[in-house]
Amino acid sequence: MKKLAEEGRGGGMAIDPTLFARFGIDAVPAFVLPLEPLEACDNSGCPQVEAVVAKGSATLRYFLELAERTGSTDEVKSLASSWLAKYQE
Repeated sequence: MKKLAEEGRGGGMAIDPTLFARFGIDAVPAFVLPLEPLEACDNSGCPQVEAVVAKGSATLRYFLELAERTGSTDEVKSLASSWLAKYQE
């Protein structure tokens, strides 16, 4: 997890209260795989982005493997595969 958190090329991890609300996270653990770049919130609110969200007792590896296998689009599968490769390094 530390290696992913230190990812400096547009990736990484974040614990941000606005993200909990933006993605409807009301319990942990939860994993979110955004499908487009996140934009900052402003006075009018937080822009919504498409994302794959999983809640419940699972590991990051399981979440990424599941998204890679069963993603709704090739983009989801490819993005999950890319993050899975970084996780396994």
